Amino acid sequence: MKFTISKKSLAQMLRALTKDSGKKKSERDSHLRLVAQNGMVTIRANETEAGCEADIFQEGVCFFRYDQFLPLVRSYAGAEELTIEVNPEGIQIGNTRISRGFWEVSLFTEPETAPDQLPKFPTKGAQRLRGQGELPLDR
Repeated sequence: MKFTISKKSLAQMLRALTKDSGKKKSERDSHLRLVAQNGMVTIRANETEAGCEADIFQEGVCFFRYDQFLPLVRSYAGAEELTIEVNPEGIQIGNTRISRGFWEVSLFTEPETAPDQLPKFPTKGAQRLRGQGELPLDR
C-alpha cells in the first residue's frame, strides 16, 4: 500500500477519530483501520469514519495503533504532503521507516477481502485463567 496525502487533511482526520469519545479506554478501538483505494484514503476507529482524496500508488488496508501514528504525522510540521508506504517489512512515512513488529501494523493488500476490524485479544487476566485450565467440580 502506498499513497501521498495532504498532511493537514491526514492530521485533521486523525484528531477527529482519536478525540475522547466518552468511552472507557477498554471499550475503544486500539487500532485505526486505514484504506487506500480508488483515489481516497479512509480511516475508521471507534464507530467514526473520515476520508479525503489522495494519490494512491498501491491499494491496500492496514491497521495500526493511532497513539503511535498521530505523533509521527505531527513531527512533519513543515510538510504539505506525506507519502506513506506500508509493506511486509514495515511502514515508511516521509524519511522515517519503522518495522511492522515494532508498530504492530497489519497489512492487507486486497481491500475487498480485508477484515472490518482486528479481533480483540482476551485480557491478560482471562489469558492467565485460561492457562490454569478448568477444574472438575465433582471431586
